[in-house]
Amino acid sequence: MVNSKNRNYLNVNFALFRILIPSLWSGMPDAPAVDLNSDANTQFVYQAYMLQNVFQPIGLNNIDCVPEVRMVSTLYYNVGNQNSGNGAYYFDWTAMAGGGGFFMTTIEMAAVNAYFEHSEVLLSQEQRDIMKENRIGLDQGIESMELHGEYYGKNGSISNSANQGVLIQIEMFPLNGIDCVVTMNTQGVTFKNTSLKRTIYEAYNDSWE
Repeated sequence: MVNSKNRNYLNVNFALFRILIPSLWSGMPDAPAVDLNSDANTQFVYQAYMLQNVFQPIGLNNIDCVPEVRMVSTLYYNVGNQNSGNGAYYFDWTAMAGGGGFFMTTIEMAAVNAYFEHSEVLLSQEQRDIMKENRIGLDQGIESMELHGEYYGKNGSISNSANQGVLIQIEMFPLNGIDCVVTMNTQGVTFKNTSLKRTIYEAYNDSWE
């Protein structure tokens, strides 16, 4: 749509990265060739890039878009669902790589965030500053609640038609180097302050003496 004035946010739009990243990478020395007309090839090369340049440099060698088998995988629930056997199981997300799809534990997500925020393994200080200044890949802050410098974070959420899903919030509080990663495998939770993000902000602010 040309010159659209309407905003239509869809995670799947970020699947463009599955094309853009392999395309740019393929022009660099020792990079694999990519067939931009093949979904299977762009999926493979995109995941290879992420492993080689993001996950493996910080010691995460087994991250991909395929979950563990159902019997050991984390399932997803609606807050009103009391039957543990009714949890939703999200299958292979390889076809949606770029718009999401990497299965990670909370600790693994925290590791990526820690290396982003506290090292130059993934990004230089200059690159990180540009990201924060322009909120690239980060949510807008809540200025009225940011009592101790600027706060930076990113949410994540997915649910199906039965409201079974996951809710994630990553927050960084640079003034004293505190980071927070929260994962909930239940959708439909009602928060006192209307959102997980605001709840985390309040807990951080209340921790100051």
